[in-house]
Amino acid sequence: MKMSQILKLASFVGLAAFIGLLMPRPSLEASLANPVGSQTDPAINAEYIMVINNDAVAHEVGDILVYVDSTYDGINVSSTTSAANSLVAGVVAIADLPASGAGLLQVSGYHSGVTVNVAVTAGDSLVTTTTGEAAAPLTIATATTTVTAQEAVFGTVFATAVTSTTCKAIIRLQ
Repeated sequence: MKMSQILKLASFVGLAAFIGLLMPRPSLEASLANPVGSQTDPAINAEYIMVINNDAVAHEVGDILVYVDSTYDGINVSSTTSAANSLVAGVVAIADLPASGAGLLQVSGYHSGVTVNVAVTAGDSLVTTTTGEAAAPLTIATATTTVTAQEAVFGTVFATAVTSTTCKAIIRLQ
């Protein structure tokens, strides 16, 4: 990993820790009175990883990114133009990922705006497409593509989306 990448990551981690200190924490009494919690945000159980954008362009929340296969470091990510790419790292979450900068990818849980390039139906399995940062439903044309295509599934459509921009989905990468 390059020193500039380490510094970017360190500064982002420091900022994230500082923000975490400022976030209000529920009291013990409130937690005991309502063990499930009063949190109604469906993304409460989402999990994230810290990554570095290897692309010279920013990526928006909802974009699907893959690990850079030339670095093999588990931190550098980029967009892909390979359909059913099995190197999916996650979905850009919380804030846009700046060009050559650090940010968060969601690897599990509910995401309200996964980028898609076609209409999807609840229950569809999501894979990468040839159009870059977008996902599409898994379609299996022949028996020979079944195994490789199924290995590339990174999530399931949670609610039907008749438009071809974003969809609600459950991400499952870990």
